[in-house]
Amino acid sequence: MIYCQFTDLDGACEVHVVDDRYRDGWTTKVTETPNNRRDAGRTFSHATPGECADNLERLVTEGFVVPQYAIDNLRGEQSMLEQHFPSKLAEMRGQS
Repeated sequence: MIYCQFTDLDGACEVHVVDDRYRDGWTTKVTETPNNRRDAGRTFSHATPGECADNLERLVTEGFVVPQYAIDNLRGEQSMLEQHFPSKLAEMRGQS
C-alpha cells in the first residue's frame, strides 16, 4: 500500500511511504531537496506503522512536506494492530 508519494508539480509531498511489511516493514524515502536538509535523500525502514508515523512527524519538524493524511492512516493502522492483532504487532517489533 502506498500512503503518499513524491509530487514534483505542486510540492505537496516530499516523501514516498509504502507498506512493505513482508520484506522490510514500512519504508519512507525522502526526496532530494535543493536546500540540503539533513535527511534529504535518505531511506528509512520501520517495523510498525506507528514508528513510521513518528518518523514522518519528525520529518515535518525538519521542514519536509508530509501530508497529514499519511500520518493519520499510519496511526489508524497502528491502532487497528494494537486492538485486534497484538501478538502480530509484538512479532513485528521483534518481541515474540
